[in-house]
Parts: sequence; structure tokens; C-alpha cells
Amino acid sequence: MPIYLLGARTARVEIPNQPLAVSISGSVSGAALYVEPSANVVRVNAHLAVLPAMSGPVTIGVEPVGAPTFGHGTVVHLSIGPDNQSDLDPVQIGFDPVDVSGAGAMELAALTPAGPRVEVAVRAVADSPLGPLASMARTAARRAGGARQRPRSGSLTIAVDTSASMLPAFTDGSVAAAVDVIVGVADVAGIGDVDVLLVGSRTAAVRAPAAELAAAVAGTQVRWSAGARWSALPSGVRTIAVTDARDVPVGRLPVLRITGDPRCAQLGPVLAPPPSGAAADRALAEDPAALDRLAAGLLAVLT
Repeated sequence: MPIYLLGARTARVEIPNQPLAVSISGSVSGAALYVEPSANVVRVNAHLAVLPAMSGPVTIGVEPVGAPTFGHGTVVHLSIGPDNQSDLDPVQIGFDPVDVSGAGAMELAALTPAGPRVEVAVRAVADSPLGPLASMARTAARRAGGARQRPRSGSLTIAVDTSASMLPAFTDGSVAAAVDVIVGVADVAGIGDVDVLLVGSRTAAVRAPAAELAAAVAGTQVRWSAGARWSALPSGVRTIAVTDARDVPVGRLPVLRITGDPRCAQLGPVLAPPPSGAAADRALAEDPAALDRLAAGLLAVLT
């Protein structure tokens, strides 16, 4: 029995052109399988369909049920196999699980017949691994209108203010939460590499894998200063500043402000400090509306 696993490493395979059973599994209670064109397709249920032998291209995907987008944590496993399980040498195709959280209808595979054979090609691959808050921010950014997957290009530097006034934002976890949210939104924006530059009287770089960047920042020994020397930012590098200051002399660079002043919302994305004694990441994760607003604001300035 030939068994194939398609995903980022193996993107396509050829199989015999025969009737096929297509199914989705996983966290699919709010998902339905779709096949286009749908003529002659037998829909067994929302998660299983049978395709006849093909004479033209076919698209297979999933769409949310009862909502415009998939809920957070919706992971779909697509499988394709022969409709007739009594075949002597049946072909089975499994696909890497795809997190469709925050997306609308999504194409998962394309089938292109060529006489007695059919090419099966992947149309969506697994996400890059991120931490819990960054993953939630990625979902929120998709919900705000970001495409699930864009071509990877370029890099982003998160320039974090290390003026003494930022000490509370480091202590309550707001800076780490801001980094996590930016990482998640940047993934939706198609930004392939993110690092952090601490900006005080001098600069210090913090580099780590995306899933670990916020923790790396939180664990860095910060040299506090009387002010941030924004003029030290390298030119020609895509950058977003994170600060508690209302007015930031960083030219046209986007800014994420950590402040409880609601008036700053008109200046750009704002992350409000958590309630006294609460951790910023947990407070933000428990306030989906605030996370949606922040992710939407960041997506707008990063794309």
C-alpha cells in the first residue's frame, strides 16, 4: 500500500486517476469540506466526499460553518484515498495538519488529471510554531483580513525603549507580550525574520527563534537609561518601535505604545498595561476584543 505524506517537504505526488474518498479530521466541528467543481461529487457528510475519476482540475478545501472565520485552535487534517478499499494496492495520501484559525474558506489541495494519472498538490502548509499568545495574535490578524499565508520576505526589528520609565512595562510582562503579538502579526504579514533591539543610551540586540523571542527579551538584563537614543536605529531596516512615550522622534516608523492613556489610540496601536498584579500575556489572552484591536492595528502598519 503506497502511503504519501504531503506538506512543506513533499508538495506533490502522482496517483492513479480513480474514484477517491476525501475526508477531513481534527478539530473540525466548525468546518466543512468543499470540492470544486461539485458536479458528480457525492457528499457523504460535511467531512467526507467521494470524487469520480477526473477529467478536469479539482480544488479541495475547507470553509467555516456558522461563522465568517474559523475559531482559534482549528486544525484540519486532510486525507485522500481510494473509494474502493478492496483495491489490491490502494494509495493513501495524508497531509500535514493545517491550522486554519482566523481564516475564511481555504484551499488545501489541487488535483490535476493527466490521462490515467492525477497530480495531487498541496495548497496550504503547516504554520511556523509560535508560543500561545503569538499564535492567538496570528489568528486575530487573519480574522482582521490578513491572508493565511503570504510569501516569506524581508525582516523586522522590534526596537524596544529601555528608558527608566519602561521598567513597569518590563516588570508586568507588557514588553514580552508586545513582542509576542508583533511576532504573530508579522507571520501573517509574511515577514520571515524578527529580532529585537533594546534602545537606551546604547543599543543591544536580542535574537532567538520566533517562538522564544519574547522569553529571550524578558530574560535579558536591561541597562536602564534616562532616555532612548532613537537616532541609533540602523537606517534602511524595517522597524517598529515599542515605547510608553506619546511622542516618539522616529520619523515615519510605526510605533506600538504601552500606555493606559486612551488618547494615544489615535496615534497608532496601543497595548494597555494589565490590571495590578496580573500578567500582561494572560490579561491579553483573556480579552479577545483587545487582542483583535491590537492585531488589526499592527497588521495595518506592517503591511
